[in-house]
Amino acid sequence: MLGGGTRMQGCQPTCKPLMRLPDGERFFMKALQSLANYDINQLVLVVLEDYYEEFEGLMKEIHARFNPQSVEIIAHAPTRTPVETFRIGFQRVFTGKRLPLFCLDCDVYGLIPEFSDDNLESGRLFWFPSDNPNKSYLETLPHNPGVVRRIAEKRVISNKAVMGAYLFEDNVSLWRLFLYGTSDGTELEYISDIFRAMLQDGAVIGASQVAGSVINFGTIEELEQYYGR
Repeated sequence: MLGGGTRMQGCQPTCKPLMRLPDGERFFMKALQSLANYDINQLVLVVLEDYYEEFEGLMKEIHARFNPQSVEIIAHAPTRTPVETFRIGFQRVFTGKRLPLFCLDCDVYGLIPEFSDDNLESGRLFWFPSDNPNKSYLETLPHNPGVVRRIAEKRVISNKAVMGAYLFEDNVSLWRLFLYGTSDGTELEYISDIFRAMLQDGAVIGASQVAGSVINFGTIEELEQYYGR
């Protein structure tokens, strides 16, 4: 949650994660409801340093609603990319700890399904039908729609848009990318870039369709659509 929120500039007088939906729900709280099917062990919020006290003031509500075993709020200056933000949280809290680990965007909601983890996967992506070029998209294997073949950021390569919930199950692959970078030297900017690099390294990435509708509220246009529901 360390982006500048430029796409929502002037929409509400606060940072993007703390903005409110029509029912009064804060953006990041709505996003966390996506994990209703899961028990949260450790919740890490990487937030803009100027708003740390406001997030700290919500700690009691966060515990009451989502029942995590622990919560850590990391205050930091804005970053250039989502991967920089993710790296801050991962290195501070999850280094050397077991996964699975969800990386969750603060401006999208969809009920993430439970799934049978029968395969040895490095991660899993969750998708919903769309053709919005603002999203990242995945392509699955023709003979196995539960396995990702390709992922692209801001390119509609299929009708399977990636919801902003990324599940990592392989600590080694993720840590190696953070330490040494990609094999082809490309920069990791979006979280989808991490999965693209993992696929290039031979990782198996699972795919599950999100149950029900997915609600996006990352731009003013998307928020206006939400208000019209």
